[in-house]
Amino acid sequence: MSEELNVIGETRKHLTGPRYYDASQNREGAALPGVPLRDMSAEEFEALPTWLQYSVDAQPFYRKTKLPTEKAAREAETNADG
Repeated sequence: MSEELNVIGETRKHLTGPRYYDASQNREGAALPGVPLRDMSAEEFEALPTWLQYSVDAQPFYRKTKLPTEKAAREAETNADG
């Protein structure tokens, strides 16, 4: 079975997984209709229409990865220092 391709020939593989909301990147409170201003589980994100998934991914206030916590950032800094 072949994978579904979008109009520019990409597969939908990158449109999977959860999305994380970063309010610090959305100071004006912009929103997309039908999209919550909070973290979304993989199931919630994948239930959105494909065009809306692309719109979410184009926003600076939704991320594919979590922001590091302060503790994780300190640990990474400590490990980098040797």
